[in-house]
Amino acid sequence: MKRFSEKVVVVIGSATGLGRGMAEAFAREGARLVLADVDAKALEDTLRRVEGHGAQAIAVRTDVMKREDLVALSGRTLERFGHVDIVCSNAGVNEYMCPAWEKTDADWEWVLGVNLYGLAYAVAAFIPIMLKQGHGHFVSTGSNTSLQPMQSVSAYAASKRAVLGYCEALQYDLWNANSEVKVSVICPNKMATDMPNSARNRPASLAGRIPTQDEITQMSGFLASGGHTPDEAAKIVLDGIAEQRFYILTNPIDAEQTVAWAAGVKSGQLVRPQFVPVKLDH
Repeated sequence: MKRFSEKVVVVIGSATGLGRGMAEAFAREGARLVLADVDAKALEDTLRRVEGHGAQAIAVRTDVMKREDLVALSGRTLERFGHVDIVCSNAGVNEYMCPAWEKTDADWEWVLGVNLYGLAYAVAAFIPIMLKQGHGHFVSTGSNTSLQPMQSVSAYAASKRAVLGYCEALQYDLWNANSEVKVSVICPNKMATDMPNSARNRPASLAGRIPTQDEITQMSGFLASGGHTPDEAAKIVLDGIAEQRFYILTNPIDAEQTVAWAAGVKSGQLVRPQFVPVKLDH
């Protein structure tokens, strides 16, 4: 079944991981694709993969920290395909692990710049097009950390909690505008991705400490223990988009943990999470 046949789908952050998995899954279902990422070389590889599935596609190098790049991306989308049906704002980075009080200004600017500002710029670039069309679906990638933050990655946790709140507010605004445009937030559980090595694309102007190879290896192993590959998670995500779910979780345990968090809110106590078994390099 090709639920997305002939749909025009933009996947921002499609060079690796879940973004690449979604791009290939959409391609297999007959979508026409606009691929975007800051990593031009890996992006070209994704383009070859989706074309191998028979998809019409273009690749546009895009730095989501630059509003003008998102405006240009929306323009290229309309120029190539004339409209847009689905936009997946998936670009994301994660900083090295350390206590919250050790994060630097550059850490905050980089992580929020990609994870939150990049989302806001994508919304500003694409939602007006969807409003004018009278239809569309905007999908953002949060994290299970959007539902229950974890220790030692305070900037990432803050950004992903903000992504969830932002998208909830966005859907409220669309409802208030009597718009049929839909919003979804993906809250994926652990999976094997290049996220631990995010610093490979960190701007020189926001340089900071990068994870050691041991830290990258440990975090990669932790993420790989989640039980889903990016391709498997992408299938769950496409099911959620097709069903127009607002919250798209790849593991039901995250919903259960959210219930526990809500109980803590009611009682006035923060629920103590299960800590990630990663030894910090100090």
